[in-house]
Amino acid sequence: MTDPCSPEILAWLDTLPLTDRLATLHAMRIALPQLRQSEEWKARIAVTHAELRPTAEELGDLLRDASRRGEQLKEELAG
Repeated sequence: MTDPCSPEILAWLDTLPLTDRLATLHAMRIALPQLRQSEEWKARIAVTHAELRPTAEELGDLLRDASRRGEQLKEELAG
C-alpha cells in the first residue's frame, strides 16, 4: 500500500472541502493502524477541525460518516 503520509496523498487531502477532509482523515485513521498513534495525523485532524469548527451535531454526523468510510476502506484493503 502507498504511504498514507506521502506528499501526493497529503496534497490530495488538502484539495478536499473541509468537511470531506476531516471525514477522510478520521476514516483513514480508522482503517490504517499506522495512523492511529501518529502525532502528525492527530495534528492534521486538529487543524482541520479548528478550521471547520463544526457544531456538535455536525461533528456527530461527520464521525458517523468517517466510521462507515473507515470500515469500508479496511475491507477494501483486506482484499
